[in-house]
Amino acid sequence: MPRLTEPTLAGWTPVERFVNWKPIYQAPKAELQRSYLDSAGASAGAGAGAASQPVGIYVAYYRHQGGDSKLVNSQNLLARGNDPVWSQVGGSTQAIKVDGQTLTVRSARLRAQKGGEQAVDQRLLVWQMYWVDGQLTSSDMVAKLRGAKQRLFGGGDDAAALLLYTEDDGTPASTAVLEAFARKHLGAITAQLAKARRGE
Repeated sequence: MPRLTEPTLAGWTPVERFVNWKPIYQAPKAELQRSYLDSAGASAGAGAGAASQPVGIYVAYYRHQGGDSKLVNSQNLLARGNDPVWSQVGGSTQAIKVDGQTLTVRSARLRAQKGGEQAVDQRLLVWQMYWVDGQLTSSDMVAKLRGAKQRLFGGGDDAAALLLYTEDDGTPASTAVLEAFARKHLGAITAQLAKARRGE
């Protein structure tokens, strides 16, 4: 079984989960969900000492894929259609620069309505991507092709869904928070996924 280790992210401190939400991924072999806060209080370009905005990461790791346990699966959802609290209210794509290259991620907006265990109305901005054969993509087709290539060359079928999310205030600040986090830490996160693939 793969073992996911919480990544150490320079300048960001692990904190309690800031939102009562978890995406629905079918039968991954391992999952990881953590929240972080910018220790310097400077996310999204805020000045030193300013209140920073927490960022969450979620990883669904797949190995020996088959049946419902597949990375690319129409049943893998951010929120169920009949969920009484969470609903997806928007979706698009977002291009970001990471290590000198442009990465396009799926961007979604979620809304939670107050009620039950949900104490307040809340909105989230979520970025979705796949990690396959050591590379990131947001395309279902590209993920399937890279997975096929990986298996063809004897690399197994290990792959993962990677989500980044933060509170959405309806301004560009939320996008800036995720972009700054992604630029700084996607390398460290994918390095941990590579270790899981190697069994370290």
